[in-house]
Amino acid sequence: MEKRILIAMFLILSACPFSYAEGWPTKPFESVVVTTAPTGSTTTTTINDGKGHVRIESKTGANKSVVLMDYPKKESIVLMDAQKMAMKNKLTSSEDNNGTKGKDLGKKVINGHPCHGELFEQGGVKTEVWTGEDINSMVQTITITPQGKTVTNLKSYSANPPAMPSFAIPTGYKVISTK
Repeated sequence: MEKRILIAMFLILSACPFSYAEGWPTKPFESVVVTTAPTGSTTTTTINDGKGHVRIESKTGANKSVVLMDYPKKESIVLMDAQKMAMKNKLTSSEDNNGTKGKDLGKKVINGHPCHGELFEQGGVKTEVWTGEDINSMVQTITITPQGKTVTNLKSYSANPPAMPSFAIPTGYKVISTK
């Protein structure tokens, strides 16, 4: 089951940078997306403080994972509650809003949002990213790999998120740096 969470987190983190290609969003928001993949379904809540800090909480079945993105410090942190561990990673240039542009797919309305699409291809993986022009956030991604098709759809978006959660590593967690 942990493998499914790690795969889901990889897919989510892969999509995040493209939504923030012009830099992180400067307005707070909360969004909920549902990802359907060959391995199952994942619901992800993203909360952004508008200052470069993003909390991504994912649930796959009974399992939950949390990723903290700190764009000003150029790092991501994966919290592993069961192990009381935090895995700290440096963001690479492709994850750090370097303005990478994909092939222009034009415009269309998805889930009621006017969107602009881009196609990214790397190592046999094709990903369409559709960003809502009205909310400046990802509305849909479609990723095709040799293992199958994964689709992520925006289910809700609010420019008025709830009280901001902690963007810090909880007290008592062992910190492991990977890069």
